[in-house]
Amino acid sequence: MQFRFFLLVSIFLVVGQLSYAESVFTDKDGNRYAVEWNQPGNRQEAQQLFIDTFHALYKDSPQVQIPDLREWLREGFQDDMDTMLNDSKRYRWVVAKREGRTLGFAAFDTQDPQGIYVMQMAVHPSLQGRGVGRQLLFSILNQFPDADQMVLITRRMNERSIAFYERFGFKRSRYMRPGYDVGKYIGLERAFARGECQKVLSELGHQI
Repeated sequence: MQFRFFLLVSIFLVVGQLSYAESVFTDKDGNRYAVEWNQPGNRQEAQQLFIDTFHALYKDSPQVQIPDLREWLREGFQDDMDTMLNDSKRYRWVVAKREGRTLGFAAFDTQDPQGIYVMQMAVHPSLQGRGVGRQLLFSILNQFPDADQMVLITRRMNERSIAFYERFGFKRSRYMRPGYDVGKYIGLERAFARGECQKVLSELGHQI
């Protein structure tokens, strides 16, 4: 197995009428992270992480010509977060914390007609490649262990992101949402056979 992860703690966090599995995992260097779902108090740190991560990625790219990149990223994050906070049954978002600091973030639309849609994901640049992103990506399967597909959209120029998803079974597809320029964005999807979600979670150290 490429990475070794162990579920150290598993409890249940109740938000309104919803229950979320909250866990702790370790990355391949042995660092421990707490996983927290749908907590409004994590919004600001998640936003800053998102902005810093994608600003570092896009700031020197000739393919991203945006005068105020940080403001553009902030507005995009806030629009998605406002949508998620207004419908916590449909939208789920998660942060990974180490020593109280938010270092990873992912958000999902669980009612897309094509499957679970990965809306956003960001991992602190200094921690990329240590398995945090993989844990966050598949963490949603704890809540939807019978999911048959995950889908997402990313920029074509973001080769590192595309390679990350392809490494974990995603394939390039025609999936797209309204408003995206197909010349700049690409869809990816991963289908799950019956029982495969449980296998993926088991490999990550999760217990269903």
